[in-house]
Amino acid sequence: DIKVVLDALLSVVEVPVRADGRALSVTPSIGVAVYPDDGLQEDELIQHADTAMYRAKSRGRATYQFFEPALAETAYADLVLEAELAQGLTRNEFELFFQPQVDAATGRLSGAEALLRWRHPQR
Repeated sequence: DIKVVLDALLSVVEVPVRADGRALSVTPSIGVAVYPDDGLQEDELIQHADTAMYRAKSRGRATYQFFEPALAETAYADLVLEAELAQGLTRNEFELFFQPQVDAATGRLSGAEALLRWRHPQR
């Protein structure tokens, strides 16, 4: 069973190793793509395992994630958003606003809050 192997791998890799008098720990994040369910070609399986690995990293270290088609859709949406953010920066679509924070008891200014608003052309 794949999960048994993954759990065993994580338990072995997590054991600290001494190097130059220091304890070094590794906390792996593992992505899993299974042939033929998750792909038929080597490059497709590697891409899907990579996508699953990034999901595992986002959930915390020392864990694993099996590939699911929804992960690929989320990864694509993240890439689109990242590209739109970069375009928004070059097109000056962001506006910075400051909102004062007032102490309710004294009525005095106690700070400011920054708000970055994205004037997206389509959203």
